[in-house]
Amino acid sequence: VNGHPDAFLVLPGEPRMGVGELKSISERKSKDVRDVPDFGHVIQVQTYMWLTGLEWGLILYWIKGAYRSSLIEHYIERDEDAIDSIKKLARSIWDNLEEGDLPDRICSSADCKRAENCWMRSACFEGAL
Repeated sequence: VNGHPDAFLVLPGEPRMGVGELKSISERKSKDVRDVPDFGHVIQVQTYMWLTGLEWGLILYWIKGAYRSSLIEHYIERDEDAIDSIKKLARSIWDNLEEGDLPDRICSSADCKRAENCWMRSACFEGAL
């Protein structure tokens, strides 16, 4: 698994450092995140807060091709319930892997259809290619 926050932020008036996640979005899709951020992006930021120990995050959407207000931001506080759910999901995936039961989204070999175009294919199946 590979991923990292796009930024570590220090904001005026905020005594603690936070994580930043930057997303580009079409003008059409921007309506979906104007008032509330995308749920998957919130989970991503909560995961970064869990792994870094930080207490807040900022999701900043940049609207591609917009002529006016082209930024939408959402401040996200750390949510221990969300982090517990993320930990439980990760644990269940590991438990299934140990039992040999792979979720559909995990490839069992380099020949898996999903693995064919995956940029992590050689890292996951080193020696098999």
